[in-house]
Amino acid sequence: MGLMFLEACSGGGGGGSGGGGSSPQMTVSISPRPLAVQKGTSNTLFTAKDSSNQLIPQSSMTWSVDGTGINGSFDPNVKGLYIAPASVPPQNPVTVRTALVSDPSKNDAVSFYILTGPNLSFLPSFDVTGTFNLTKNNSSLRISVMNSNTYLTWVTTDQSNVTHLWYSQGDKSGVFSLAHDIIPDIQSYIQGTGFPNPENPAIVVDSLENVYIAWDDNASGVYQIYAAKGPHATICGTTTAPCFTPFALTGTGNATSLQVFPGPPLTISQQNPSLTMTPFGKLEFAWTEGYQGTPSPSRLITYGELDSNGVLTKGPMQVTPSRTPNTQTNPAIEIDISGNVSISWIDRFWESSTSPNIFYSRLQSGQSVFDPEMQVERDVLSPTAIFSMALDNSGQPHLVWSKTSELNATTGIYYATIANFTSPVKLTIDGTNGYHPAIKVDLLNYLYLSWDDGLTTFFKKTDASPAQGSLVYPQWQISGVNSVMNIDDGGRVYLLYSTTGGSNPSTFYVKGE
Repeated sequence: MGLMFLEACSGGGGGGSGGGGSSPQMTVSISPRPLAVQKGTSNTLFTAKDSSNQLIPQSSMTWSVDGTGINGSFDPNVKGLYIAPASVPPQNPVTVRTALVSDPSKNDAVSFYILTGPNLSFLPSFDVTGTFNLTKNNSSLRISVMNSNTYLTWVTTDQSNVTHLWYSQGDKSGVFSLAHDIIPDIQSYIQGTGFPNPENPAIVVDSLENVYIAWDDNASGVYQIYAAKGPHATICGTTTAPCFTPFALTGTGNATSLQVFPGPPLTISQQNPSLTMTPFGKLEFAWTEGYQGTPSPSRLITYGELDSNGVLTKGPMQVTPSRTPNTQTNPAIEIDISGNVSISWIDRFWESSTSPNIFYSRLQSGQSVFDPEMQVERDVLSPTAIFSMALDNSGQPHLVWSKTSELNATTGIYYATIANFTSPVKLTIDGTNGYHPAIKVDLLNYLYLSWDDGLTTFFKKTDASPAQGSLVYPQWQISGVNSVMNIDDGGRVYLLYSTTGGSNPSTFYVKGE
């Protein structure tokens, strides 16, 4: 979900004591200061404290909610008792305020998100195949969410073997704009004599709803990480100007360039970009950097940061600089509310050339090197292993992945956080397959999980680390595969999936709230 630092302001200054009176030195501070409150609850009791951390009598305070009603209200019989709205409000977060009755200039405010809580209901799904221009399936589809709007990117190859990089935006009702091909927008910036060949797209949106899309492309003869920013029109295609333009300032004379991180002399490839954004609008990248080496090339996970103007502010740096040549691929990057960067990846050469494992590392805020890596999964994964990572509000990673059992040849879904990295929990029953896992975590630390078994897409939300078999009976399921899932700041779920069978499967969109 999107991250935002919630600020509060208080009037007055200096010291003072509790009570109905006030002094020039007195300040007022609301307690507690939650990150989020569950919708429909009435158990959040706010109090006010003075500069000496002493409680001020509730009778001395007034309480109010910006946008009373739609954003909740205060109990008329119990001062300070906040009643959350029955549904997530259109504008999140909400703000509550307090002030001294005797001196309203002594006041404070606190903002927090209203979240959906444990129970979700899904609206009817509908076919968006024609809008998306998906010719085969949505295995490359990526989704980002901001302000209850959905932003999509994906890749297709047409019958003439021409590759397209698509973008579409959906509104709060799930109505999507016609697919826009980004390649013509940035064609003149592509270097080399080859044709554009976008692969592995990633997408993220900032609080102003600027869209950043990254991908790897070998149009120049070797794979490089490219990035573009948009949309520069209300709806792409409504103006003659390019809707997306290069973003990174790495061109000649510091001009805008598609290539994000020009590699060192020994670089032979850049692939598998993963992308996230800090609360202050900086872009965090992780990717696989290929190097020449003896006796064989190596691929290492690399990290870098760009500001909102495309200027490099951190890195590039290797996540595990002390490692010997190996093959690390498919990184996932996330940032927590404290600014700590977490990266996980698959290492296909840790134990043998055919035994991929998952690893995790963190760059703590203010540090210049990553923490020592931690091994998440010690068993052998399938060569096509897929995993997903999300962070809770304390910065702890939660991972799900698919693993093929050597006993019955089924591919199940497994879950782990740091507490059980070496003993992950199986979330599917024996003999049941699980593919394309995805996980998200909201500010109340509810886990959102989705996957499919080759025929059916499943979804489950749980309020604690899942126990063995806890996801055997998901909250929601529907016929379809290749699902992608994300959540917004209110805990609403946005999910797309493909039908099975036929040469041109349909793609469906569904929303849960």
